[in-house]
Amino acid sequence: MCCNNPSWTPKANHAKCLAIACLVFGIIGCLFGSISMMTPWGNPIGLGASIITVISSSLIICCGPKAPGPGTGCRFKAAAILVAIAAIINMVDIGGVVMLLVRAHQGLSSTACEERYCANGNYVNQLCPNGNLSTTTSCSYCTYCISESQCRLESYSISGCGAGQAIGMGLLIPTLVISVAQTGLEIGFSINSFQAASTMEAGTLLQEGKPVVVGQEMTKGPERA
Repeated sequence: MCCNNPSWTPKANHAKCLAIACLVFGIIGCLFGSISMMTPWGNPIGLGASIITVISSSLIICCGPKAPGPGTGCRFKAAAILVAIAAIINMVDIGGVVMLLVRAHQGLSSTACEERYCANGNYVNQLCPNGNLSTTTSCSYCTYCISESQCRLESYSISGCGAGQAIGMGLLIPTLVISVAQTGLEIGFSINSFQAASTMEAGTLLQEGKPVVVGQEMTKGPERA
């Protein structure tokens, strides 16, 4: 099993299990972050945190020590520090995503769109399906709105706000869920890696339920009377 290395201490195996989970979420975060960079809601902070998470988890999964002993805790400590940094960045990112969600909801709501496109005389620049003016654009049956009330009821710009809000929410909500889950895993991984570093440095394993110091014969159990 990936998380049941007989040569590692239980804490080290637990840290590796969390490292695998962090690696999966880190890769997903990188994918979402890369996609988000192509939109107005680009998320470079989350993308950076995901990259650090992938690197830190790889230190344990791919480059972990073969067995406990002096100096073997260094990679666990390095992974713990890196993933702690990623967790802090993700906490900042979560706050930013929440703010973007609020702004997207407020800025693209029907009320906000009506004020933006129809109030203060702006209705004259908006298209409505039943306007009485003769000026038209690419829409065959559209003319400029003739009143603010008509704009609020029939403007094509306002109808497009709902689609924009759906797209924005569709990108931001999964990003928020992934960031929260990833941050929780990162915190657990960091704590367990620090604890695993000390147990790996101490260099003790259990054979037949009794501690055996690394450096002694590991293939034989303790002698019996």
